[in-house]
Amino acid sequence: VLLAALGLAVLGLDAFSLYVSSGELPLPELQKQFDQAEYWLATRWANLIEVLTFRKVRPRQMVEEHLRAALETVAQTVNRAMWLWALQLLVRLALALALWACWFLLAS
Repeated sequence: VLLAALGLAVLGLDAFSLYVSSGELPLPELQKQFDQAEYWLATRWANLIEVLTFRKVRPRQMVEEHLRAALETVAQTVNRAMWLWALQLLVRLALALALWACWFLLAS
């Protein structure tokens, strides 16, 4: 019964990871945000806009906020993927140990 439950858990986690694909990053969206940030940080327009608006509009601060949001999205995606991989590893290890224990008990 334990082996069947662990085997079904392994199959269920594998199916879930294939269906959900939690490790997929939104690369086009991230590339667009990084390109826009690079443009704003490399151009002198950022300084001019900041001076002309009497520092009410701060392009560098806006870029920092957008980049922080993008990097937090990436970090959350990677974190979820790592937790799923760790769970899969633990369930596979439990199945392997249960198989070994059953073989040992039946052999002796």
